[in-house]
Amino acid sequence: MSDQERIEQFLTLFKELESEVLKINGDTADEYVNFSRALNNVYHLKKNEILSDYENYSFFKTCAEVRNLLSHQNDVCVPTQGLINQLSFLLKEIVSPLSIYEVCTKNVVFTTSEQTVIEAMERMEKQGLSHLPILDKDHRVKGVFSRSSIFDYLLKHDSFSLSMKIQELGEVTKLGQHQNEAFLLSSKNAKISTLYTVLSKREKTEKKAVLVLVTEHGRIEEELLGVATISDLLLHYQKIA
Repeated sequence: MSDQERIEQFLTLFKELESEVLKINGDTADEYVNFSRALNNVYHLKKNEILSDYENYSFFKTCAEVRNLLSHQNDVCVPTQGLINQLSFLLKEIVSPLSIYEVCTKNVVFTTSEQTVIEAMERMEKQGLSHLPILDKDHRVKGVFSRSSIFDYLLKHDSFSLSMKIQELGEVTKLGQHQNEAFLLSSKNAKISTLYTVLSKREKTEKKAVLVLVTEHGRIEEELLGVATISDLLLHYQKIA
């Protein structure tokens, strides 16, 4: 792609961004509002998750400066492809943000309280999984069996058997009881950007979030609709450099 083509692509994307920011700010088409002023207002009043993130806000301010330079003298600089890709990605997140449900696994591989530990482990090995939701007959989550569950159990007990039933590990498989892992509940319509915001605010001392359990309204008493690993979700959200 030539320098001129990159400039034109950047300006087209920025024009769309400008239109979206003004719309989110509540400005009408027949009134002139400075982009930077609208962006500041949206950011400080937290009118949009993507625009209210400080890193994104700073990035969009930089884009505005580049646009201003190009408007006055289009040969003074050329936007890099990385900048264009990031602008395109974030713009898509503003216009049509992905929900967690859209990218989660709907055909959930799970275990039950009545299965034995060895049966659950064999299922995990066959499917290449590190975690299995423990579901009841109504597909409601009763806990999560993971590779660390056995270790957590042995920290509290002197003996262990692979023939034990999953229900016997209840004290270390219930949500909130895992030694070093956390499992998040999410509503079906929650956006990936929302999850990213939640994760960014977690303290370093908190347990590592590894899996999202998706239900209709994000409640434990509801049927499990899908699961997604945190790493997979962040791959969808990561900024393209």
